[in-house]
Amino acid sequence: MTPARNIHSVFLFSAFFSVGTAALTCSILSDDLLDYYRRKQILAASEASVEELKAMIADYDILIEHMSEDPNILRRISRAMIGVENTDPNTANPRATAEQLAAARQVLMEDVEGQAAQSSTPGFLVRCGRPAFRIMLMAAGSALVLISFVWFGRSG
Repeated sequence: MTPARNIHSVFLFSAFFSVGTAALTCSILSDDLLDYYRRKQILAASEASVEELKAMIADYDILIEHMSEDPNILRRISRAMIGVENTDPNTANPRATAEQLAAARQVLMEDVEGQAAQSSTPGFLVRCGRPAFRIMLMAAGSALVLISFVWFGRSG
């Protein structure tokens, strides 16, 4: 065998074997990787909830501090906190229109969709997790590994 043919055989063996083992690994570990991404998303959501709770606790601590300093603050915030109507005739009660509510809803939905797209599992991993694709990946990877050993692994 010539040296050029040896280099060619080594290169093809490496390529076939690497792609085959990558396909086998992906088919075997796809469930574990999907679980990893799901848990990562759950952890991020939990951390966000904890941060929201910390912010709410800080807000309520400030509110309690203000209530101890000024007892009239309860009348001013009662409408926002528990929905009590203000009976003071000098109070302006703003009302939202349907267009304003629709615009606010649209902005909130875009924000939620942006977060969902941002934290999604990679598409190839979702496809690899399907049973039919896992079987095809396993068969293709096995075939490539066998080809690499049968045709490029023999001497002479």
